[in-house]
Amino acid sequence: MRIFVTGATGALGRHLVPGLIAAGHEVTAATRTPGKVAQLREAGAEPVILDGLDRKAVIAAVRAAAPEVIVHQMTALAGLRSLRHPDKAFAATNELRTRGTDNLLAAAAAAGSGRVIAQGYAGAAPDQLSGGGLKTEEDPPDWRPIRSAVHGPAAIRQVEEAVPAGAPEGIVLRYGNFYGPGASDFLLDMLRKRRLADQRTRLIGVSHVPTSGGLVQPAAEIGRIARGCGALYLLDATQSAGQFPVDVDAIGCDLLTGTGRKFLRGPRGTGFLWVRAAALDRLDPFVAEIGSAGWDGHHGFTWAPGAQRFATWEHSYASVLGLGAAVRQALDLGLEAIGQHAEALVLRGQLAGLPGVTVHDLCQVRCAIVTAKIDHLAAPQAAQALARAGVNVSTTVPEHNPLDTQDHGVHPLIRFSPHYYNTDDEIDRTIELVAALAR
Repeated sequence: MRIFVTGATGALGRHLVPGLIAAGHEVTAATRTPGKVAQLREAGAEPVILDGLDRKAVIAAVRAAAPEVIVHQMTALAGLRSLRHPDKAFAATNELRTRGTDNLLAAAAAAGSGRVIAQGYAGAAPDQLSGGGLKTEEDPPDWRPIRSAVHGPAAIRQVEEAVPAGAPEGIVLRYGNFYGPGASDFLLDMLRKRRLADQRTRLIGVSHVPTSGGLVQPAAEIGRIARGCGALYLLDATQSAGQFPVDVDAIGCDLLTGTGRKFLRGPRGTGFLWVRAAALDRLDPFVAEIGSAGWDGHHGFTWAPGAQRFATWEHSYASVLGLGAAVRQALDLGLEAIGQHAEALVLRGQLAGLPGVTVHDLCQVRCAIVTAKIDHLAAPQAAQALARAGVNVSTTVPEHNPLDTQDHGVHPLIRFSPHYYNTDDEIDRTIELVAALAR
């Protein structure tokens, strides 16, 4: 099939063009940048230098290629550096979504191209949640009115209306946000350049591994950003401590918190706080009591040394002893070995390969936690069925993940948390049970 791709060297186009060629299609790839012609030619495409806003040039290029399908991926997001003024930041992209789309539809009519596939956008998520969780193409985007972001939603609506009406087979694919090289680099770049973190920032707090999925945050990268702007860095290691090595010096955090009952397998009701000595003078405990401070002999007190100043006098000594035993066991087994064993169980890959099962973990670096959903079976019912078969899982809670719920609308999910005591046979049996539930 002859396919004409615009935006062929963008964050998506650079993957789309080689994929189409590998599938046996004949691809004409358009780019605005002469320096990227060689890249397209090496991929096996026929390159064309084209300005999507030049109507005559667009029509001429499409007629020369005589494609059966036109794929519209034109944006101008490569130089995006700030989201403070959306209409200003997306002005060029909005032009490509309006005038550029009209030009491609005119070119499709002139060349007799029957199918036009255009890039739409649903936003990071619908701004207003209505109805069920997962959205379909039938649901409206529900954009929240923002004074500085008027033209963007209007341009996207124009694409959604013009393409189906202007081509024999006009298709608009609503994209969400994309993460990874070439798609979200500017967010880290904004942080590095102190556009989101500067001298006004006092504290950066991050969950190393969130409760709702298996992603592992780039903790060391965030540590470098915190040091660059002089902010304190608090890392919540509730889900990571005991699952894989957590090195406070390599990460560069000033405070590390965690709980005993998760992957450390300690008693419920226990937890810990580690504080870097250099950060102590910048922190004031919320209360002075017998466990955190001592009388100075006059009318004041002095804080206890080290992180003890954040402790309380009353606690369960039996539970603390249990936490200590759990920590010693994890250290004896080796955190590297624990992490490698969980990774070797390949639960995520096997679940992802099951028909009727969708894995929902984000990010490129992931851990043992796997979250998934079975088509046509609610997560609580799936968890109960697995429990009856002797497989212990939990479910994510929408109220515990409000931002994730609003952005993706997927909770509750089934949460699998394999650990060092699980065997390959147990994983295989779990996969069989899930496959049976998904049928």
